[in-house]
Amino acid sequence: MAAAAAAASRAAPRQAEGGTVAEGAKQTAATPPAATAEGEEGKRPAKPPLEGEAARRAALVAVTKSDPFASDSTKSAADSTRECKQLLKTMILGVKTVVWSVSNSRMQPHPLAGVQAMKGMSEEECLLVARLVKNGLPCFVIYGTGPDASPGEEKEVLDYFAGVFTVLDLRNFKQVFELQMPTLYERVRANSSMLTILQHFLANSNVSRPFAEILLSLLVGKLPELSAAPEAEAATLLRLFKLVFGSITLFPENEPVL
Repeated sequence: MAAAAAAASRAAPRQAEGGTVAEGAKQTAATPPAATAEGEEGKRPAKPPLEGEAARRAALVAVTKSDPFASDSTKSAADSTRECKQLLKTMILGVKTVVWSVSNSRMQPHPLAGVQAMKGMSEEECLLVARLVKNGLPCFVIYGTGPDASPGEEKEVLDYFAGVFTVLDLRNFKQVFELQMPTLYERVRANSSMLTILQHFLANSNVSRPFAEILLSLLVGKLPELSAAPEAEAATLLRLFKLVFGSITLFPENEPVL
């Protein structure tokens, strides 16, 4: 009996120890991983703020993401076309200011040179304006094509474009359009909306006479081709003659040009 009591007393602490281990295992299994991770994260030190090159790079990324002109795969073709139209109109208004400023500036020579200040553009500047005519005319195709084509908007922008050149000195105006009149004529043949530019010049009191002279010189040179010209080209020639003759009604001083 004494031996059995001793054995029972030795087994009781082992069972209690086993129960404690089992309960500890259950508590560990019941503890959610998030709580454990949260506790570990709370012990980790906070990330230091970005400095130097890393901060500049992060700021550049943020600006790029907020840029309205950045590439966007979800942007429709109509939205892109609308933005291009608005951008072109804004550029034309800005170019007019630049052309006026350069044309009306006066070069101040050295007082001992004995040369008077000259108004207007230099030869190189006139060539730049002539390039503006040649390279600018094809841009207006965007207003007359596509589902958003608007004849009224196209005419308005062409009027703005023609206004760029009416601020030129008359000497420079003649230099530019004597050089680019054939280009302008070909554009009128391809797109009748370009007649807006010619109408604007012929109705402007500052440039009507010199432009009528330049245009009439071109038309007279094409008279021998009129009989053999295609019907569309012949109609364009006759319409341009009519425009020149009609300018006399507005400005009788244009009559000697004829």
